[in-house]
Amino acid sequence: MAQSKRTPSEIEMHKQAAAAPYPKYDMAGPAPAASSTVADQQHFLLLAHQPRAEPFVPVKNHLGEGPHYESPTSILRWVDIICKKFHTAHIEDGPKSHNVVQFEDPISVTVDIEGTDDEYIVGAKRGFAIINKKTGDFKYIKKFWSDLAKEERAARCPLVSNGQTGSPDDKTMYFTDSPTRGIFAYDFDPETGSMSNKRFFWKLTDEAGSILDGLTVDSEGYLWIAIHEGSRVIRVSPDGQEEPDHHEGMEDNLPRLWRA
Repeated sequence: MAQSKRTPSEIEMHKQAAAAPYPKYDMAGPAPAASSTVADQQHFLLLAHQPRAEPFVPVKNHLGEGPHYESPTSILRWVDIICKKFHTAHIEDGPKSHNVVQFEDPISVTVDIEGTDDEYIVGAKRGFAIINKKTGDFKYIKKFWSDLAKEERAARCPLVSNGQTGSPDDKTMYFTDSPTRGIFAYDFDPETGSMSNKRFFWKLTDEAGSILDGLTVDSEGYLWIAIHEGSRVIRVSPDGQEEPDHHEGMEDNLPRLWRA
């Protein structure tokens, strides 16, 4: 999208506004009084020209995760882990189509099942389960490892795997270990589901206080990694090289609130 050129004075104003504390006024209310600080007035002028996002569905999740858009049906689904709820909404029908199913156990992710439109496989508290889309029936099909097995595998497994994805050819599996700010890669056999040859792939070395979160892979095999408490997304090549910031030249012109 073409960007209008800013004058040097406008760029400097944006830089100062981005570095200043967030404003203490409601954008829907009146503009800051003449006695307010210069930073507040600059913030108001900047945010007044930004597009304002409104929630598609007015729901306050405690821990919303696992969003997935079903293209054939135009349905968006997601989960609220803490509240143990499964949400769906039809994009074309809008908020009135919002539906919620309550479960006894929390679920964190949902996956389509090839050949059926009636059920999902989900990652739940005690293992993998199948849920019926229409009735909400919930049945475990594979429990997680026993406590003994967990201890035996502890040295080889990620500590907090907030992100996991596979390469386009399904031959490499990536895992995020959030506490160590690292991503590991494994050789993956899609036929058996087995993993081997664990190796270090990439590590977040800057941005103190930030941690790695979710990630996904594009058609070229590049990873897109969300940085929690870092307000950005990083693209990393298949050989573990971080790509330059795609918003170079714009970063200093936007307040941190609006950065990707």
